[in-house]
Amino acid sequence: MSSFGFIIEARSKSTRLPNKVLLKLDNDTVLSFLTKRLKLISKKYKAKIIVATTTEKEDLKIIKSLKGKKVFIYRGSNNNVLDRVIKAANKYKIDSIIRVTSDCPLIDTDLIKQSIQIFLNNKADIVTNAHVRSYPDGMDVEIIKLKALKKVSQLVKKDNEMLEHLSLGFKKYAKYFSIINLVAPPNMFFPKMGLTLDEEEDYILIKKIVNFFKKRKKNFNCLDIVNYVNKNKKILKINKKIKRTTYSV
Repeated sequence: MSSFGFIIEARSKSTRLPNKVLLKLDNDTVLSFLTKRLKLISKKYKAKIIVATTTEKEDLKIIKSLKGKKVFIYRGSNNNVLDRVIKAANKYKIDSIIRVTSDCPLIDTDLIKQSIQIFLNNKADIVTNAHVRSYPDGMDVEIIKLKALKKVSQLVKKDNEMLEHLSLGFKKYAKYFSIINLVAPPNMFFPKMGLTLDEEEDYILIKKIVNFFKKRKKNFNCLDIVNYVNKNKKILKINKKIKRTTYSV
């Protein structure tokens, strides 16, 4: 049986939207809002929630914001995200990482559970919905064997871009790994829908979504969001012009 742990990569530095994980969302920060969602299912898998931030002085703000939130902290390399996540997993004795990024506060916990179940039922090194974009951007989840991630780290150790983006190495060296790519069903197949937090317009959209569901459904999922925004087409225009990166972050 795998020992699971959520690892959330988070740092203050962002060229497009600095300190975005500390922006206010539902009377808390974006990062704390995300951890609250993960806590809804963390007990089921006996999974620690770990925020993997950097040793940079500016990221002390992240640590202070999590005081009393009952999450674990790891501080590591600013640019070598692979090393940071591996060392966080080692420190907290995790052999299977549930990887969620801090710019995905609307992550669907049902989708996470589905991904974990597929991971448990198959001999995969990674289960991911981020390599092949089919779900809305912002619904990224990856379940990764630590052993496989360490192998990736060795394969890409001289490639700075690969070190900065956790699962790109799995794509480049796919022949060495067992990879399961999850593809969204038709009712959630909206790869161009932006629900991630990259720029100010994303923040406005995410706040609107959170405020809409606040009194309607505590643990709203991807399908709930898709149905809501598709019935309110004007909302999608808020962040329509933002250009997204095409790699797994």
